[in-house]
Amino acid sequence: SQMGIVTIVAAVFFCDTAAYVDGSLWGKHRYSTISPNKTIEGSVAGFCTALLVTGAGWYFFRTPGLPLWIGFALGFLIGIAAQVGDLLISLIKRYFKVKNASEILPGHGGVLDRFGSLFFAAPTVEFFIWFVNKWMG
Repeated sequence: SQMGIVTIVAAVFFCDTAAYVDGSLWGKHRYSTISPNKTIEGSVAGFCTALLVTGAGWYFFRTPGLPLWIGFALGFLIGIAAQVGDLLISLIKRYFKVKNASEILPGHGGVLDRFGSLFFAAPTVEFFIWFVNKWMG
C-alpha cells in the first residue's frame, strides 16, 4: 500500500538522521575506514529508530490480520540494510575520490547520500515481502 511505502521511506530517512545526529553528539567509537565519521553509537540509534518507525507504521497502517512481528522484522531489516547501503555509497564515492556526489544538498554528500540507504533498503524490503507472501501463503 502507499502508506507502507511512506513508512519504509520514513524509516530509512529517520534511520539516517538519527544515526547522524546521535553519532555527531555522542559518538565516540568509530567503526569504519570507509566512512571514518560513522560511530557505533550513531549506528545503534539509526537501527533503533528504523525499528520503532517501521513498527509504529506497521501497527497503525497494516492490513488487518497480518501479524505485528512482520513490522518489527521489516524495521530490523531496514535498520541494517539502510546503513549497509549508506556504507556502500561511501565506498563508491571513496573509490572515485568524490566528496560530494552533487551540490544540490551542500554538506550532505549530495543527493546520492540521501538516497543511498533507500537504494539498498528497498530491494531488501521487497525480497522480505515476497518471502513472507510465499511462506504465509
